[in-house]
Amino acid sequence: MIYVQIDRYFKIPLLSGRNFALFVELCRNEEMRVRMRLIIILLLAIVMGCSQQENESIDAQVQPEPAVDELSSSDAKASDPITEEHPYRVWYREQVLVLNYHHLADDLETPFTIKPAHFEEHMEFLKNHHFHPLKIKEFYEFLDTGLLNQENAVLITFDDGYESGFTEAFPILQKYQFPATVFVIYENLRDSLERKREDKIPPLTFVQMDQMRRSGLISFQSHTYGLHFWDESQPITAPSSAEGDQAYRSKLFVDFMMARKALEDLAEEPVIGLAYPYGYHNDRLIKVAKKAGYRYGFFTHPGVVTANTDPFLIPKHDMGTPEMDGQRFEQKLRELISQSQRK
Repeated sequence: MIYVQIDRYFKIPLLSGRNFALFVELCRNEEMRVRMRLIIILLLAIVMGCSQQENESIDAQVQPEPAVDELSSSDAKASDPITEEHPYRVWYREQVLVLNYHHLADDLETPFTIKPAHFEEHMEFLKNHHFHPLKIKEFYEFLDTGLLNQENAVLITFDDGYESGFTEAFPILQKYQFPATVFVIYENLRDSLERKREDKIPPLTFVQMDQMRRSGLISFQSHTYGLHFWDESQPITAPSSAEGDQAYRSKLFVDFMMARKALEDLAEEPVIGLAYPYGYHNDRLIKVAKKAGYRYGFFTHPGVVTANTDPFLIPKHDMGTPEMDGQRFEQKLRELISQSQRK
């Protein structure tokens, strides 16, 4: 068999051996030689064209276009690529960002009030970019064991326990099926809707809390029983010069214990997390919290949560401020992710 070599990988049969003599005889005729050359050139052109199309088809399957995400390119370089195993962008693993809110309202009554529409933009962004909100039980298990099954994990929390958490935030959380944790000031809770004070933002009622709890999405933890206010120039949870060490510790212990026991009866789940009022804490306060049965403490501070985070110094980020629309939320989240990847 006589072959024509196309390249180092590919050749085609041209003529069998027994027909080669006929091929030589034909080529003695000048006109036939010209025709044969044209035929061979045409055959080669057809075969090489087919070979090129096949190679281009194979290349398109092996080298797909790079996955593009709406987050910044600098973040994308530090994250994992999209694969069949992970069909979404993995921005970080074995870490949790705690995203904290307070009050939701359109009239922006306090520096820690966010518009409901902006809060929904936050949740929509988390959903579209495959972040995974954790239940508080999952979060505690991560701190205890170091094991976390979810990438891009966040913990959504609310401080104080305002009624807007039920009327505004809860429907949005239900829409996206996102779990959240509410740190409530137990003394402020109401037993009926009619009990309101004109000078204060309305807190949750027991009935509202029960509806939230029954959804399976909302958990409740402690923000003290009634030690969430300022005494002159400092939080009441800070020691004053007028009280001795034992009186200070007793004040904290009684409040922390009352809040934990009352909330456990109401929430029907272990209450072992304490959000420090105004973020204030000290060594004595943490020791008293441990003695009162708490195992975790939260405060507002930059940082991400890892398996090595001190369980009584859990950082959380205030995302529920008046200027925090969806665009600024995205920018802030990118900054937090970038910081976590540099650690």
